[in-house]
Amino acid sequence: MRPHSFNVLSIALVLTGIARAETSVYSPPAYTSVFTPPPYTPSGCPSAYTPPPYTSTYTPAPITVSYSTEGYTSVYTPPTHTRVYTPPPYTPSGYSTEVTPTPYTTIVTPEPYTSVYTPPVEYTSVYSPPAYTSVYTIPPYTPSGSSELYTPPVYTSVYTPPPYTSVYSPPYVPSGYTSVSIPDVYTSVISPPVYTPSGSSDAYTPPPYTSVVTPSAYTTVYVPPVYGSSSSSSEDKAPSSYISSSSSSSSKIPVYTSPSTSDYTPPASYHTPQFTSVAFPTYVEPTPSEYIPTTYVPGPGETSYVPATDAPTYIPPNPYSSATTVIVINNPVETGTYTTNGTTVTTNGTTNGTTDGTDGTDGTTNLGFTPVVGPPQVELRLPIDELQTQFPDVWNMFLIGLEAMMAVDESKDLSYYQISGIHGLPHIPWQYPISSAQDPNRGYCTHASALFSTWHRPYLILIEQVLYDHAVAEAKKFTGPDAQKYRDAAKKVRLPYWDWAAESTKSHLPASMTVETMNVIKPAPGTGEPITANIPNPLYSYTFTRDDYRQTYFDAGIFRDTPGTRRQPDGSGSSRNALADQEMANTYDSRRQNTYNLFSIPTFQGFTSNAWDGGSAPNAWTSIESIHNDIHSNLGGAGGHMSYVDYAAFDPIFWLHHCNVDRLTAMYQAVWPGNVVEPQSASGTFARRTQPGDMDDINTPLYPFRHPNGAEWTSNDVSTAGSIFTYGYAYPEVPVEYQSRSTEELRNFTTEKVNELYRPALKSAVTTTPSGDTVRREWIAIMAVDTADIPGDFQNLLFVGDIPKNVADWKTADNLVGESATFGADKPMHNVIQASIPLTQVLIDKGVGLDPESAVKFLKEECHWVAKQGGASVPLSELKSLKVAVTSTEVEYPEDKSQLAIWGQPFVHTEVTEGKEGGMQPNETYLVQSEVAPPVLDGTTTDSNSTSPARLRERSRPWRLVL
Repeated sequence: MRPHSFNVLSIALVLTGIARAETSVYSPPAYTSVFTPPPYTPSGCPSAYTPPPYTSTYTPAPITVSYSTEGYTSVYTPPTHTRVYTPPPYTPSGYSTEVTPTPYTTIVTPEPYTSVYTPPVEYTSVYSPPAYTSVYTIPPYTPSGSSELYTPPVYTSVYTPPPYTSVYSPPYVPSGYTSVSIPDVYTSVISPPVYTPSGSSDAYTPPPYTSVVTPSAYTTVYVPPVYGSSSSSSEDKAPSSYISSSSSSSSKIPVYTSPSTSDYTPPASYHTPQFTSVAFPTYVEPTPSEYIPTTYVPGPGETSYVPATDAPTYIPPNPYSSATTVIVINNPVETGTYTTNGTTVTTNGTTNGTTDGTDGTDGTTNLGFTPVVGPPQVELRLPIDELQTQFPDVWNMFLIGLEAMMAVDESKDLSYYQISGIHGLPHIPWQYPISSAQDPNRGYCTHASALFSTWHRPYLILIEQVLYDHAVAEAKKFTGPDAQKYRDAAKKVRLPYWDWAAESTKSHLPASMTVETMNVIKPAPGTGEPITANIPNPLYSYTFTRDDYRQTYFDAGIFRDTPGTRRQPDGSGSSRNALADQEMANTYDSRRQNTYNLFSIPTFQGFTSNAWDGGSAPNAWTSIESIHNDIHSNLGGAGGHMSYVDYAAFDPIFWLHHCNVDRLTAMYQAVWPGNVVEPQSASGTFARRTQPGDMDDINTPLYPFRHPNGAEWTSNDVSTAGSIFTYGYAYPEVPVEYQSRSTEELRNFTTEKVNELYRPALKSAVTTTPSGDTVRREWIAIMAVDTADIPGDFQNLLFVGDIPKNVADWKTADNLVGESATFGADKPMHNVIQASIPLTQVLIDKGVGLDPESAVKFLKEECHWVAKQGGASVPLSELKSLKVAVTSTEVEYPEDKSQLAIWGQPFVHTEVTEGKEGGMQPNETYLVQSEVAPPVLDGTTTDSNSTSPARLRERSRPWRLVL
């Protein structure tokens, strides 16, 4: 765990009042009962008989009493201490003589800190012993005046002891406990004394300068005095036994009274440790006229010193900046050679990385890797437009933090380049040694995999925690009355998300992603004064700074030749954000409906992965991964970084896109608590080569992400919606306020948000049930294809109406309904993927009824599909495994918005696709979990065996490739 995370966690442990449960076992003493039976006259006896008394002893069973107490708070203000600091010598501009400033002293008063201790308290227990029975048998005897032996009858005595109350006051003897305090950053303004430089008769008054000091956390161990009696004695007073309320003893143990905060006095051994700071005062360059060098001799006519015009400019050394949180990374990559992308690379095992871009030699953590822990407190990840308009200070710190991160040398492990490169290229280990198990032909990311959503979660947390550190470091540079405002804002910096399925965006790109420059408020160099600056927009593009890395690792062509990331590049390599925006908005309707349908998928595997699962219901043919693939395709286009797994993460829009993927994943986990990663065929990554039969499951390591103890992350770490709170963030639809509530409450809340955001309008072609629910027939086209049919990524596009003749017009055509895109197929391997394209809205827009006869007749004539790769069309004959089908299902939308839509029996309409290349034929209906719809057109055929038991069994068969 990084230093700041450790400190905050430690304070949380000390400052949180936690009720402490205690258990006391009490054994009541045995007691004796003496019983004297009354006199009686035995039958046949002339005189009364008085039996002798008898004694019975009863020992009650031990009793156990549990109790709990609340904590109390103690506030302690450490004493002030003095710090003496000697600024380093420096040479003013235009001079050759070094000046040594006078040491100065600052008085530091640390902030008070609060600790909470929970002692035991007195409690009272009332105990009612159970009644008991004693049986007494009198021995036979001969009564007086009788000659016969008499045997008295056996008789029984029942005794019920009275209840008694016991009061117990435990001794208060707390052991020492530890309080960790992080004093606030403080600013010291220093005015050096007036002095006369050597060789000069005039006194010089140096200007004041400001020192910003970040004290280290310090720990104090406090042992409170012993409490347990009414006196101030500190001896350990052991409790006596329970004191019975019926006892005549008056020696009561005093009731414990919580001490006031003034009772908190550290022991004499306490002392505040000396602060150690690596911060230096901000250097303020003096004007030349204020200094006279010792070697100066006035020339003829000179009355004052005039510096030479060619005097060298003084550049302050690196220590003239505020210290930042530093994480030292000693990369354990072994020395050796490594082949990637056809190039042999030599590694020397010395790569370091730090948050602030330094060499890491002055850091305090040396784990050999960067633990993924997230920021130190929970804050909301917000929609990017809302962040920009409603939280301008946080938005400002987000931008300058991202700018600072992008400026870190690309050789550093925590640079933007290296973290982005985890996803794909440069196909080298990240904080792991080289191993023969690694596959240098691909990156660490998982696609068409059960781990798709869960792997990307720690990936986002990693870049978010580094971005947070940069934002906090930049905020510390501000001075003046607004400085604290920016520091507070920096602590709220989290990744924003772009909800490409929301009604508010209609899939349009955020404007902040499409402008080349942005105005921000930055700290002025040297003074820290807030100033307005126009900077290259860090959300528009990432500019690569190491040409040698591009030439070594990237593919020849546009990726080697282009110095920055591009979207939909034209012939000259320039981005066309407007084209990306147009393609995204063009398929908004189907994207929104698919997003809503995600939450009706009953398994996490079906939700997360686009891998064909053996034949599921049509609404489950969509997945978060298939929706995600289409967006990559639209943003990158032919030759854009987002279109390729190896390069996508370098584009800043990648993080906003995947933040929304993570948000929808958290929402699904809230709606379907208990649904987790299920075993699925393993997908190869850089971390491991896979063999047929290998499986991924909830315990598969999510390389290269590790916890502070060195253990690799697994999907088990992020298998619930609430897991996001552990790593410093929440979403508006999964708020941290529900952390302490039941899963049912969170499920209802999130489900209402799902309906509010993505449920269709249901304004036409609907019926209503007696209970007020709305019913509509939903039409969906489903697609499946093997990504290895052709090398490289490609897209299958579905049109309703004529297909444009020009391939360049396909994705912006008005009659394009949707697409199914591969992502990562540039590494050929057999991998059948599935996708769905909702058709209901286009039928409504065309004025076509949603009844089977109207819809099937229309779609038979107007539904067509094509394939494209880059800017060229692909003959459907090359996609031997392609299957396209059209299905319909009646769906009930409950009036209660805390309930999801209920999908009825699906039907596959082979009349629409029969006879079309790549279309599902009547004898192939086992590939989808649907009934075959009765024919509604003349001259069509159906598979008479499609619903037979034998054919239904075939639905679970593995996909059969058509070769």
